[in-house]
Amino acid sequence: MAKKATRITLYKRIWCKVRYWQSLKDISDAELASYLQVGERTLHEYDKSAENVTLGRVDNLLYMTGIRLMCFRKAIVSIMDRSSAVIVERTLLQLSGAKQFLLSHKK
Repeated sequence: MAKKATRITLYKRIWCKVRYWQSLKDISDAELASYLQVGERTLHEYDKSAENVTLGRVDNLLYMTGIRLMCFRKAIVSIMDRSSAVIVERTLLQLSGAKQFLLSHKK
């Protein structure tokens, strides 16, 4: 039997984007933990299993750093159908209070 391909979850893709952004900006684990409002140990747990990364934590990061949601859009859309991705985007936007952004980019 052929080996099944390992699926990369939405949580893992978003977490990889966060870690990639951290490396680009040369931010320490302590600083990233403060943006996410978690402990450094939690960051290392997310590295092992990103399933506990919540939208609230991602929202904290977006709000504290001014990162635009579009940074995470490719990770969201690549593994979801378009309608599900829109629901996740809207949820993130509502959490961050950026409803006007969604309305101004409506197609």
